[in-house]
Amino acid sequence: MEVKSKSVTSLLNFQNRSNLAESLYIFALVIYVCANYMFGTFLTRYFPGMWLVYLTEFSGIMMVLKITFFDHWSRKDFLLYF
Repeated sequence: MEVKSKSVTSLLNFQNRSNLAESLYIFALVIYVCANYMFGTFLTRYFPGMWLVYLTEFSGIMMVLKITFFDHWSRKDFLLYF
């Protein structure tokens, strides 16, 4: 019986990173769409203060982190887009 050990680099290979990046994008998109949907309804009565704005900002921050750490951009393209 042979036990294979996995190193940290093999756990963080491209396939796992792309799945994580896609999941992060979908999660941020769902938060953004739900928050903006609630802005247009009477549900804003039940969410006091700036919670919907905070949710929208949170999803934007998640997208910036996803683009920064998971997408493969050249330095020139990265600076151009940001």
